[in-house]
Amino acid sequence: MKDPLHSAPDDPRYGAVALVRRLFLEQGLSHWKKYVIAFALMGIAAGCTAFSAYLIGDVINEAYVNHNLAGIITLGALTVVLFTTKGVATYGQSVMMSRIGNRTSAPCSASCSTRASASSPSGTRPSSSCGCRPAPKPPPT
Repeated sequence: MKDPLHSAPDDPRYGAVALVRRLFLEQGLSHWKKYVIAFALMGIAAGCTAFSAYLIGDVINEAYVNHNLAGIITLGALTVVLFTTKGVATYGQSVMMSRIGNRTSAPCSASCSTRASASSPSGTRPSSSCGCRPAPKPPPT
């Protein structure tokens, strides 16, 4: 059996796929409702972006082809509502993802600080040795 501290650099246990799988299994399933809300808000923001690109053509047509002031005002108001909705959705998904990130890293940070203060009188210890992350690989010899 290999020593986990001195494994080969190409060890699949420490790759990106393993990390994503571990995060998903340990943290993602407990926050799935928040992820659904965040992805829904991302979809709303993307839809607003796509619709605003489509709406530009109608605004140009109302202004230069139809010379319709009422149409310009209506489309201008719709544009304001559209960008306000996009801003609220972007803010909401950003806050939601930040909360998920903070709740994911908080237990690890708490356990690292507890271990560091218990094992060292000065309370200083590198965070990689707390068990939350794989230990650094030794330099090649």
